[in-house]
Amino acid sequence: MDESSSKKFSKDFSLRLKFFFRNFILRKKLKIAIYGSPNAGKTTLANLISKDLANRTFGKVSKIPHETRKIQELKSICLKSKYGRMYFDLIDTPGLASDVDYKIFRKYGIRGTKAKIRSYEAIEGIIESITELKKMNAVIVIIDSTKNPSKDLNVPLITNLEVQKIPFNQMLI
Repeated sequence: MDESSSKKFSKDFSLRLKFFFRNFILRKKLKIAIYGSPNAGKTTLANLISKDLANRTFGKVSKIPHETRKIQELKSICLKSKYGRMYFDLIDTPGLASDVDYKIFRKYGIRGTKAKIRSYEAIEGIIESITELKKMNAVIVIIDSTKNPSKDLNVPLITNLEVQKIPFNQMLI
């Protein structure tokens, strides 16, 4: 995700949060998660949002797939508007993939047991992300336009969001 599209999305995200504020005014706090395939820009977006609204960095960004292997959460980000204040938790999830082979890490110099552990942790993170989905009040789905969408889990994710009636926004990058 390049910086200009990230900034544009960050501004758009703030406007959408104001919409959520009006529609979820009775809730004490929202949980908003970012889902998508590995290396689609989820943590980059989470960093931009958290830096803009909370002046904090969220997580490490890397070219290595599955850098984020556990759900990361930044609690109680405050959004102020003319309607008052809304607090939300921002959740950055591991990349959803149907095939996580330890051999992919060899390209990045990770070998042997370390690659196998990383692969196992990535699979655990995917399972955790899917399990936690039902707890989210809204989801941003990042779709990498340079990759074949049938090789990741975005289609089943979107279907799941629709079935559970969880509001979501797709961002094609």
